[in-house]
Amino acid sequence: MPVNIKKKTILWIVTVLSVLTLLLTGIAGLTEGFGSMMTTAVQSAVVSLNSNALTLGKGESYQLAAVLSKGDSVKKWVSSDTAVLTVKDGLVTARKTGTASVTVRTVSGQSAVCQVTVKKAPASCALSAKELSIGVGETYRFYCTVPDGTAACVRDYTVSNKNILSFDRGTVKGLKPGTVTVSVRLFNGVTASCKVTVGKAPSSCSLSARELTLGVGESYRFSCSLPAATAARVRDYTVSNKSILSFANGTVKALKAGTATVSVRLFNGVTDSCRVTVRKAPVSCSLNAKELLIGVGESFRFSCDIPKGTAARVRNYTVDNNRFVTSDGKGGIVGRKPGTTTVHVTLFNGVTCSCRVTVGREPSKASLSAKSLTLGIGENYQFTCNIPKGTAARVRSYSVSDPSVLSCTAHGLVQGKKTGTATVTVRLYNGTADECRIQVKNAPKSVSLNYTDLALGVGQTVRLTPALPEQTASHIRRFSVSDTSVLSCDSKGNLTARKQGSAKVTLTLFNGVSAVCRVQVTAAPPSIDVQDDLAVLDIGETFRIIPLTDDGAQCSVTYRSADKSVATVDHNGVIHAKGAGTTDITLTAYNGKKARVAVIVWGDKSGSYFPDIDAVDALLNQSVLNAPMKTNCRQLDSLVSGILSQIITGNMTTAQKVRACYDYLAQNCTYGYGYIPVELPGEYVYDSDSFIVTMAYPILKNHVGTCENFAAAFTVLMRRIGIEANVVEGLVGMRAGGKGGHYWTDVTVCGRHLVFDTQVENNNLGGGGYVYHYWYGMSPEYNYRSYEYENLLTAHGFAYK
Repeated sequence: MPVNIKKKTILWIVTVLSVLTLLLTGIAGLTEGFGSMMTTAVQSAVVSLNSNALTLGKGESYQLAAVLSKGDSVKKWVSSDTAVLTVKDGLVTARKTGTASVTVRTVSGQSAVCQVTVKKAPASCALSAKELSIGVGETYRFYCTVPDGTAACVRDYTVSNKNILSFDRGTVKGLKPGTVTVSVRLFNGVTASCKVTVGKAPSSCSLSARELTLGVGESYRFSCSLPAATAARVRDYTVSNKSILSFANGTVKALKAGTATVSVRLFNGVTDSCRVTVRKAPVSCSLNAKELLIGVGESFRFSCDIPKGTAARVRNYTVDNNRFVTSDGKGGIVGRKPGTTTVHVTLFNGVTCSCRVTVGREPSKASLSAKSLTLGIGENYQFTCNIPKGTAARVRSYSVSDPSVLSCTAHGLVQGKKTGTATVTVRLYNGTADECRIQVKNAPKSVSLNYTDLALGVGQTVRLTPALPEQTASHIRRFSVSDTSVLSCDSKGNLTARKQGSAKVTLTLFNGVSAVCRVQVTAAPPSIDVQDDLAVLDIGETFRIIPLTDDGAQCSVTYRSADKSVATVDHNGVIHAKGAGTTDITLTAYNGKKARVAVIVWGDKSGSYFPDIDAVDALLNQSVLNAPMKTNCRQLDSLVSGILSQIITGNMTTAQKVRACYDYLAQNCTYGYGYIPVELPGEYVYDSDSFIVTMAYPILKNHVGTCENFAAAFTVLMRRIGIEANVVEGLVGMRAGGKGGHYWTDVTVCGRHLVFDTQVENNNLGGGGYVYHYWYGMSPEYNYRSYEYENLLTAHGFAYK
């Protein structure tokens, strides 16, 4: 206990004893002469010490004071162990650690005892605060501690400036703003100090939360802030409902669902409060992303949702592998290097959820979904932005150069506002950008299609093309079909017929303006044909191809000329004769069915020209053979097989095979009427097939026949070895003059039509049956007088109905 306190106590005791002594003296005066009574008063006198127990540090002294009865005096001071402590005139000095007692004896024979414990002298001490802030008018009581096993009874306190801070018995009080030092000194010179800052008394205070929501079981530690230049050490907290919220050392803990108020009160009565709502603890949580792709250097901030009616203030974020992303621990991450990791969030009660984060390379460019665009006023367009493969960028910010022409959201949705031009820019997180120039025109008030009525076959496709009035625009053009089982239509107007029936296709622009096309779908044609499969023209003449389906109806087809130097054909099927020669025009229906028109364009009409045999053989050897074609007439196919096995060997060239067949007919058959009917198991689909079979069989059977027999037989033989050949009905020059009807074989070689006439060759054999080959591969365009094509009897495939 400090010395100054002990002195005041002693003075108080002395004063009381003095009063008692005066009273006793007065009484003694009244009873003077009564010796026995005086003797009794002396014998009842007492003595006491100002301390009955002391703890001192080794080397420390302490002044004991004796309080005596009047007329009594100290006779002797005695230490029970002078090795531990000594005493002289009540001054006790600690000599070594241990325990001893000090006894005072008076003349009257009275005594009093003080028990003394001596410990080591402290090498240090510590005040109850090293730094302290209090407000003007606020108090604080200091205490001083020494290390365990040491002691110091005397602790002298001082204050550096008593105008700022008052000090009384260890208690300080702020007087005015400023800074002072409170120091303590022990008996052995060991000191400690505290810097005390006195601030103005605060007129307000603010808790760290004004509204707070916690889950049951969750804790929160409050703090209280004050205005600048003010101070208040004492902040007393209270809770309105301790069944909902517990409070200890500034920390609240939610106990059950409900609402309670936490209040704080400063030393000068200033208060603040926080309304705390407690809800059920969540059993699940979810992040604002389950899968995330960001680029190196790109940031993202997670947020965490919990079920409705629950609460959790604490949400701790962690990352599995911080090599790929860095985290601020509060939900913010930044891509660090390419790779994949997982971000987790954990609530106060251990509930957790996660997001898989992939970091891609930083993109070096950005590409908008359109480089230029035309919109109508009021029309919207949603941009998308592509970046190189293997890179990533979540943030794609959009802006527009002229908001009066075009509005644009941060996510790339634009809308035309007025006529004019503006530029939309997309910018990635790393500054990489791309632009699109947009022209805004008036909204259209009408629209038309390139077809209003269409007839299609199953499987056929066609494209509908819209037309808008001038200076109007509509990027959005939506096609809809009334019956999608009959007809399908993509976003570009491409129609596909699916099955027989009728349907209506409607085009609708962004502002509701529309146009309609009615479509009738019929069965797909199993085959196509032409009204005339032969066109014999002079240079400069034209000929119109009429395509037909198998039932005779017209069919939409495409055209292609095999040799445009001889003849060209336009999309309407009109042939234009360009130069002397022969070629084919191929017709192709939408479903791949084909037909062909043979074209002969006359050249020099002055006479007939015999062929260059070597040139014909060269063409034959260049041709690509087709698959062998049989006639599907058993008797005829058997005859053909037998003949070919006799005259053809496997090592022959194509020209040698053709010449062997040509020579066989010229040398082994004669002109005459020897018709032998052939039995067919059914009726052929094409009449020309039936004609060829019935004409070829007799001459191959009995080696006698007319020109149509020779032509048909050579056609059948050529088709069997893979050469395209057909029977021609036409006119030839007669020896007697004029022209007469005749049949010969037209062979198509490398896109050219050549005349092979085995019957006339037979009539002009040399001695011993020598074949001159004068009618072997003649060019019809240079044989106007001898061979004039009128009709082509095509060998289609010999299929039965």
